[in-house]
Amino acid sequence: NFYDLQPNVTVQPRAGLSLTAGYNRLWRHRIGDSVYLAPLVPVAGTRGTGGRRTGEQWILGGSWQATPRLGFETQYVRFVPADGLRQVGAVSGNFLMMSASARF
Repeated sequence: NFYDLQPNVTVQPRAGLSLTAGYNRLWRHRIGDSVYLAPLVPVAGTRGTGGRRTGEQWILGGSWQATPRLGFETQYVRFVPADGLRQVGAVSGNFLMMSASARF
């Protein structure tokens, strides 16, 4: 019950390395909809309150294929809730992910 618009730009400065930057805007289909957390748990106090906008995220990421069998990936996301979520106690948050993959 929400819209998610996420334009992003990816550059590949050299073979095996890519960097991505993006912006993610989130909003509800209708103000009468609740805002949901996973797994489909409505956030108390969000149905019918605040505007349609849920929040926004800034995203930075990168991947490096070090060898044909070894790769690394990272992503950082900053979420800033809209006023409707702030009214029920939501705060900004950060997410950092790092992973390595090995192929045998």
